Amino acid sequence: MLNTKGEKVGEHKGIAFYTIGQRRGLGAHNRPVYVVSINAEKNKVIIGDNEELYSDYLTADKINWIDREKLKESTEFNVKIRYRHKGSPAEVRPRKDSGADVIFKNPQRAITPGQAAVFYSGDRVSGGGWIK
Repeated sequence: MLNTKGEKVGEHKGIAFYTIGQRRGLGAHNRPVYVVSINAEKNKVIIGDNEELYSDYLTADKINWIDREKLKESTEFNVKIRYRHKGSPAEVRPRKDSGADVIFKNPQRAITPGQAAVFYSGDRVSGGGWIK
């Protein structure tokens, strides 16, 4: 287990037991800490402050569009990044591959690779993909 400066701060039980945004089960620290990222290739769990969980950007891939054949130009959608997320306005920019870059108007907490990003036009689902 490392802090965001790359310093070892403890041991973890295996990356499968952690999720981005998690606070419990991280050991004793002198302040609240959260899982801010997981590096599966290097078997590392990175912890940091709550502020370090926020980002205004994500990349999604394997996108399925429902209301169009494909996204041809940057378009604004309300984007949900997890089941109970209320959604947030974002510009979705198509990539040359089947993915898209998503730039939120306001930073979002705990954007998690492997979760779905769902794009809404009003109350209608326009499409969705997987967060990288």
